[in-house]
Amino acid sequence: MAAIPSISNLHLRYRLWIAELNFDINVLRIFSDHLHEALQQRAETGMQEIMTSFEKKFTDLRGEIDELKNEMHLAKMQLASHVREKEETGVTLNDTTHASLARQYKLLREKLDTLKKDVDAV
Repeated sequence: MAAIPSISNLHLRYRLWIAELNFDINVLRIFSDHLHEALQQRAETGMQEIMTSFEKKFTDLRGEIDELKNEMHLAKMQLASHVREKEETGVTLNDTTHASLARQYKLLREKLDTLKKDVDAV
């Protein structure tokens, strides 16, 4: 397995990712408000189904975001514990946890980007 960044760099990376995910939660709320407004302005048939579909996507993504944030927070706490125990901030870890979190984060970013394009198309 390839070496991953130092503990302090990983800790910072998780903090940044968590901040971005918090931002994404706000974006999902704004998208929901935007679609509710669009629904009120349009009398087209099928708009309610579209809104219901988007609301389900928003709810599902919010759940994924919350779960990933929790996992990152736990990983961040484990890193801090490791530093306290070892008192070495330059230690490099080979950890499947980071690879898994990075992969999950990347997939979530792709889902959010796709959702943004879908909302823009409405």
